[in-house]
Amino acid sequence: MRITREIFDAFLHCPTKGYLMAHGEAGHEEHEHRENVDAYRRDGLVRLGAETSTETNPIGNPASARWMDVSPLPRADLKLETAQFVIRIDALRIRRGKQPRDLSPIRFVPDEEVAATDKLSVAFDARVVAESTGSKPSIGEIIHGRDYRTVNVSLAPLYPKISSRLVALNRNLAKPTAPSPILNKHCPECCYRAGCRE
Repeated sequence: MRITREIFDAFLHCPTKGYLMAHGEAGHEEHEHRENVDAYRRDGLVRLGAETSTETNPIGNPASARWMDVSPLPRADLKLETAQFVIRIDALRIRRGKQPRDLSPIRFVPDEEVAATDKLSVAFDARVVAESTGSKPSIGEIIHGRDYRTVNVSLAPLYPKISSRLVALNRNLAKPTAPSPILNKHCPECCYRAGCRE
């Protein structure tokens, strides 16, 4: 089973949710929350002036990676696939600096405060970018809140945490049944909350 961004994010909030989502269990839809996140992301991409990508692994393909050399704009909706992951990241910026192609994944978070899980999520995106391109991002960006403020996230200290979370996630997914739920602050917006109360 390849890990998606949604499965990883769900696991960060709750191992039970990550397990159920990965195994295709249907939950009560989170339409309103999902619509708010999607609308925020669309507005953010417009503000960013990002160009949309329709290809899989465009940065790993020399023919389609020319945009990295010619376009100053971030690339949106990048689908990246590796042996272990298949994700679609919000956007990817090329930082011009010491390295000719220092890639920076961008995540949109509607909340006013940036949570530790948001930083781990953008670090997860960076991990997949590194695996699919061979170029390890040093900075991730989180654009958040009603003013679309940008927080730069130093990724180096987060990579070991991502590795340990992925080990725990894979161990969790290999179990024959979902782990027992543990109530936390994410529960009220979780699509599996009804089942956890039973």
